[in-house]
Amino acid sequence: IAGNAGVGTASSSNYTVSTRSANTADPTVTITLADTSLTVGETTAATFAFSEAVRGFTNDDVVLTDANGTLGTLTANADGKTWTATFTPTANVEDSSNTIGVNLAGVTDAAGTAGTGSASSANYSIDTKRPLVNSITIADTKLCAGESTTVTLTFSEALNRDSFTLNNLCITRDFLLLTNLTNPGTFSNLRTTDGITWQFTLTAPTSGTSSTGNNLGMSGDSMTDIAGNAGGVRGLIVFDDAPFDFDLVRPTATITLADSALTVGETTTVTFTFSEPVTGFTREDIVLTDANGTLSTLTPNANRTVWTATFTPTANVNDTTNTISVNLTGLTDDAGNAGVGNTSSSNYTVDTRPADTTGPTATITLADIALTVGETTTVTIRFNEPVTGFANDDIVLTNANGTLGTLTPNADRTVWTATFTPTANVNDPTNTISVNLTGVTDDAGNAGVGTASSSNYTVDTRSADTTGPTATITLADSALTVGETTTVTIRFNEPVTNFDASDIVLTDANGTLGTLTANADG
Repeated sequence: IAGNAGVGTASSSNYTVSTRSANTADPTVTITLADTSLTVGETTAATFAFSEAVRGFTNDDVVLTDANGTLGTLTANADGKTWTATFTPTANVEDSSNTIGVNLAGVTDAAGTAGTGSASSANYSIDTKRPLVNSITIADTKLCAGESTTVTLTFSEALNRDSFTLNNLCITRDFLLLTNLTNPGTFSNLRTTDGITWQFTLTAPTSGTSSTGNNLGMSGDSMTDIAGNAGGVRGLIVFDDAPFDFDLVRPTATITLADSALTVGETTTVTFTFSEPVTGFTREDIVLTDANGTLSTLTPNANRTVWTATFTPTANVNDTTNTISVNLTGLTDDAGNAGVGNTSSSNYTVDTRPADTTGPTATITLADIALTVGETTTVTIRFNEPVTGFANDDIVLTNANGTLGTLTPNADRTVWTATFTPTANVNDPTNTISVNLTGVTDDAGNAGVGTASSSNYTVDTRSADTTGPTATITLADSALTVGETTTVTIRFNEPVTNFDASDIVLTDANGTLGTLTANADG
């Protein structure tokens, strides 16, 4: 009445209104989950929507037998019809047929009517299992240079195929990443058909340092299953139950002969010592081109590092530079590394000639057999075997028309050379150089016998030619009888021209001469 306005509202106490017909119906409920596909770390709101306001509804009325999880405290809305709680799925479960139920017998409506039976939610899925590696196998655990093998990883469940790549993998040794070292090897060709079993190719380095006790590693939490759950192991997983080795060293060999000076009737043992056990080594890998002999069957020792055979030298040979070789490309070590190139034994000598009782012989040749003014030539004295004691004093130059420089031998003392300088102002077609073999001995101590001479060579070191040609006439047969003929040779001291039958005098010949034929130099 004074004009003051009221503030706020004023309410009566509650009172009930039940103007329905007599209530004989039970309350019912519908159960729903906000998220029906639960994974690791997730929760969801469970909603219980009753057909009417209810009393007496508690967690004890909720049935979680098939729920695979727990339910938080129930909270009712204002009208008492809708109740909510947080549902937390059980860890490490994978189940697609889960339900939450309500025992309605413990719930009453406002009229005091109790529910009957039970109600269940629709199925919802729970996947709270993290993917794990069940097994690993490596087809070949000892790889040679550049060799590849297949690695198989089996997981506890199918992975999200985009989540697992070769970048998830590494190679470790003593938990150190080999990617920080040299020659870690490479991965390729990652593949799977079902998402559970995965394979990839592991390839060894082609060169560098060998290594043992290598392990594969992978990032455990980088992969996810199809539901999106990350791997069950945090950080680096090291598969130390599946070690493997990189053997990058190729086999080498050393070849030795027990006897390096073989004579008549002797054999010797040849030993091939390899740097590691080898396979594929046969006689076809042995090169005997410079061996002067044959080799028996090869016999290996127990670990295939040492192989032996008997060598028999060829008969009637005298050679100081013999070798046995092995073609290493035909054999491999246990890891599969093939050898490279050839390896050879040291030189050994073979002298299987019969007992030496004969002295050395010699052949003497001149590089130029027609010497003129200002020319010199090389004289080669070739012995049939190595000699000692041979010097310029053993050379006879009586019919040489020249002088000889210092003698130089080859390595095995079978060939000796010197420079020959013809005497000035000489014209002689019948010159020879000789060796007095009695002053020369072979390695067995046998002295040479007699002399050895070169073939004739010509010396014409005269000044400009102002003298006419001369001739010598010989008959091959100097006693001619009925029916015989003979060859007449007219040898000039130098080439001539204009010589024909008219120049021949047959007054005292008692015969006729056929057509004249000249040699190449006239």
